[in-house]
Amino acid sequence: MRNRLFLFGPLLSQPVPLNWLNAQHAPVTIPVTSMPAFAPRTTSSQPPATLTELVEWEEAAGHVEAWTDLTARAIEPNVFLKPGFALASVQHVPAAQRPSFLLVWKNSPAESRRLIGLFALHPPKSGRGGIMHLWSNSMMAAGAPLIDRVEGNAAIEALQSFTAQRYAGVETIIFPQLNLHGPVARLLAAHCVTHGLAARIFDRRSRAIVTSRNDPADFARTFISPKKRKELRRQRRRLEDMGTVTYTSAQDTDAIKTAMEEFLALESSGWKGGQSTALLSDPSTATFARTMVRNFAARGACRIDALELDGRPIAMGIVLTAHDTAFYWKTAYDEAFARYSPGVLFSLEMTTRMIESGAHEVINSCAIPDHPMIDHIWRERMELGDLAIATLNATPRRLAFALNRESARRRIRAVAKRAYYRLTHKHPR
Repeated sequence: MRNRLFLFGPLLSQPVPLNWLNAQHAPVTIPVTSMPAFAPRTTSSQPPATLTELVEWEEAAGHVEAWTDLTARAIEPNVFLKPGFALASVQHVPAAQRPSFLLVWKNSPAESRRLIGLFALHPPKSGRGGIMHLWSNSMMAAGAPLIDRVEGNAAIEALQSFTAQRYAGVETIIFPQLNLHGPVARLLAAHCVTHGLAARIFDRRSRAIVTSRNDPADFARTFISPKKRKELRRQRRRLEDMGTVTYTSAQDTDAIKTAMEEFLALESSGWKGGQSTALLSDPSTATFARTMVRNFAARGACRIDALELDGRPIAMGIVLTAHDTAFYWKTAYDEAFARYSPGVLFSLEMTTRMIESGAHEVINSCAIPDHPMIDHIWRERMELGDLAIATLNATPRRLAFALNRESARRRIRAVAKRAYYRLTHKHPR
C-alpha cells in the first residue's frame, strides 16, 4: 500500500499518511449501492440496497425518531448532529447558512426501513460547482456525519452515488472538523483506497481531550507540574478565606433552566460580552442556546456545573453528551476573581468528577488549538482536520483546480482574520 492517498500527481502533493487508518480497518471490497431517484440504468430486478432523500430541516424534523435512533448506533458520536442541537441551530441561522439533510435509508424487504446515514450538506450553488461542504458553524466543534456502525460502507457509497448523479460537477466533498484517527476518518480512508480516490487534509490541528484511561485520583499529579499544583492550592485557599467555596452540578430540567440563565449572565459579563461574542450578544444565538439546552436536559444529555463562592457562581461550564462521549461545550468565569484562576480550578474539579463517574470514554474540550487554559491541564490530544475526498466523477485536472482554489481561499481567510484581530484588538478566542 502506498503511503499517501494522492493518486493524481504533484499538483496534489500534500501527503496523507495512512497511519491514521488503523491496520485493523484495512480496505475491504465495498459494494456500490443505488437509489431509486438517482440509480444508474440497470436491467436488474433487485430493489436498491439504499434509498436517499435530500430534505430541508422542516422535513428532517419529521424523522426525529429515526434520527435519534441513528445517533445511538452511530460509529462516531457527534453531539452537534443530534436532533436537539442541529434542529435548534438551523432554525436560528440565516436561511443562506442552513444545510440540507441527506438521509440514507437501508432498503431491506426483510425489515422495516432504517436510517443508516445522515449528512448535513451545503450543496454548491448553481454555477459554483466543484466543492460540496458538510455543515459546520461556530457553535459546532465536531463535524462527523452520523453513520451506522454496521452499515457505514453502504452509507458512504450512497452519499457518493447521490453526489455523482445529482451534482455531477462536484469534484470533492469536504468533511470539516473530523477526528483524523476516528472511525469516520478510517471509513473514508478505506473508501478512498478501495476506489482509488484522492484525498486531502486541510487545517490539520490538535485539540485537548481526556480519556477514561486516566485515574481521577492521579489526574492533576499526572498532568500538572508540582509548582503549578502548589499555586492552584494557594489560590483555592485564598478563595476559601473570602467565603464558602462549593461545587454544584445541575442535571435535572428545572435546575438546568436556572443554571443556564446564570451561565448566560456570567459569560456576558466577561470579555466575550465586551467583544459581542457571548451567547447573549445575539438574540437568535441566545434563543438557540436556551432551546438546545432545554432539549438536551429533557433527555438527560446535559449538565451545567459551577464553582460557587457563597452561592455565587464564579466559574461555570456546559457539558453535552452523546453516547459515551462528553463535550465540554462552553465555559465562563467571573473576571473579578481572575487572580485566583477560577476557570482552572473549576475545570480541574469538573474533570475529576466526570472521570470518577465512569460514564464517558472521552471528554472533548471543544477548544481551539493552543487554548491558553485547557491545553495546560488536559495533555492528551485529538488530531483534527478538514478532510476532502474526491467524488466518483472527479477528474485529475478539475479536482486539482477545486482543491487548490479551496487552499487559496483558506489562506486568504486566515490572513484576513489575523488582520482583523490586530486592527480591532479583539481576543481571537
